[in-house]
Amino acid sequence: MSFPLVPLSEVLTHYREYINAPEARMYPKLSVKLYGRGVELDTPADGSMLKMPRHQLAKAGQVILSEIWGKKGAIGLVPPEGEGALCTSHFFLFDINRERVEPGYLSLIFQAN
Repeated sequence: MSFPLVPLSEVLTHYREYINAPEARMYPKLSVKLYGRGVELDTPADGSMLKMPRHQLAKAGQVILSEIWGKKGAIGLVPPEGEGALCTSHFFLFDINRERVEPGYLSLIFQAN
């Protein structure tokens, strides 16, 4: 079976919803591992203690890419337990067009690095 090559913009949409003042509560945080080794929960963060002005709240199933470590394969899918995780502006989130690509396929590409 042959699959068509399509621009990445047909399968991923840059998620651009930001919050400027996280609530004073504990938020889950994500760690994006190098070389396609996945995404896992990191130490939670208190929204009242944050210094950076802009954050995003991740959604399970989104693609997350590290701005700083993307060149070393720091990309993956937000796991279910990552729903609502706080992400600084040093991470990019993307919604997946599930009518154009299977998320598991993207995950395999990321793991292949």
